[in-house]
Amino acid sequence: MNTVQADSKTALDVIFPDSRSVTIARAGATEPETLLIYPLPLQKWKLGFKYIAQVAPMLGFDLFAGTMTSEEIGTASGTELMAKADAIAEGKTDVAAQPVDTQKIYDALMGDGFDVIIEFIAFATDKEVAFFDGMYDEIIDIMVAVIELNLNFFVQKLLPKVLAGTRNVVATAQTVRTAAKQ
Repeated sequence: MNTVQADSKTALDVIFPDSRSVTIARAGATEPETLLIYPLPLQKWKLGFKYIAQVAPMLGFDLFAGTMTSEEIGTASGTELMAKADAIAEGKTDVAAQPVDTQKIYDALMGDGFDVIIEFIAFATDKEVAFFDGMYDEIIDIMVAVIELNLNFFVQKLLPKVLAGTRNVVATAQTVRTAAKQ
């Protein structure tokens, strides 16, 4: 008789093998606990961009590695943006290697960024905002883990797929346009 030995991997471990664990001490807890952090699943990226667009500048992150300002991105052609995305995806611009500056996280938490950072990590970890009450240093550790996991996931996995899909759409549109002219 064949038996299957169950391993300790969850479904998320199989889908997203990269994860981080952060030890946290919640207010009123007698024992520390471990919070597992995974990359945002694809269906959360659209809403996640709302937070990323607000948090990234506070933390000094620029997906285009400082080569394009937001105004330039807004006026750039699709070809220019595709070329920049290709450079990121091919590792010519090592966005994922940008270190996370914890001082900027502290500064954002002490300034106007506290609420949006807490909302973002609650969103990214599927926890309620109240879950993070009484935490401070742990918030820094959680934010670093969320940034590192999702930046790597975006650059290494999501961006190449978005580029491939965009190329397919462009190729199909060009084929349709050529056929319509004939």
